Amino acid sequence: MIAPHVTGDAVLAGLCSAVYERDRTAREAAIRALGCEVWQWIAWGGCEAALVRNHERGGLALVLRGTEVSEGQWRDVLANLGAPSPWAGPGRAHTGYSRQLDRILDRVSACIATGGASTVLTGHSMGGALATLLAARWSWRQTESLGRYDVTEVVTFGAPKSIDRDAAAAIGCPVRRYVVRGDPAPLWPPIPGLTHPGPAIRLPAPAWRWDHLPGGIWPLRHHDVDTYAEILSEAADG
Repeated sequence: MIAPHVTGDAVLAGLCSAVYERDRTAREAAIRALGCEVWQWIAWGGCEAALVRNHERGGLALVLRGTEVSEGQWRDVLANLGAPSPWAGPGRAHTGYSRQLDRILDRVSACIATGGASTVLTGHSMGGALATLLAARWSWRQTESLGRYDVTEVVTFGAPKSIDRDAAAAIGCPVRRYVVRGDPAPLWPPIPGLTHPGPAIRLPAPAWRWDHLPGGIWPLRHHDVDTYAEILSEAADG
């Protein structure tokens, strides 16, 4: 774990948990409890993200929601199916994730352009895959003088693979990739041609407890966004 970043990354993990909340009032309350405020809620075609202002640290965080299976979000599930293919960025990208990102890309780009502040990209599960894709695409576009995006870092939690080596090499900002031991999601998809943008920061697996069954099916609890948030919050406090 990278000690200087633990407190801030614990907040980001909490934001990643909050964006899964379907009720707007509850979602915004959870985000305010983390010292942040929703500046823009972006949603289209089942893909959702929150552009959040952090009052304490300054700047913006783009928090991309991961796979939602409890509300019949069939597009979310299908987005996890795909193969590496050329896309509107460097190298190759996972076709399902790149299509998912395309649903909100124009709206996100417009919001970032008017935000007037540096931005952190973050997400849990598929949201982390989308954050990685977005970092690769924007870094490449900036290199090619096709736009200016002030992205300071990418922080993901339990993200699957979404890009190839060429796309990963194009990312022009630091990447912190958290993985709870035993989380199966970062192994997805189990096909050649895709990779992660940098080594994993390993977090300890949650302790096994009877009261986590059947609601917290093992090993799915290793992938739960709240597991990431709890581990990082405890590390920040301790």
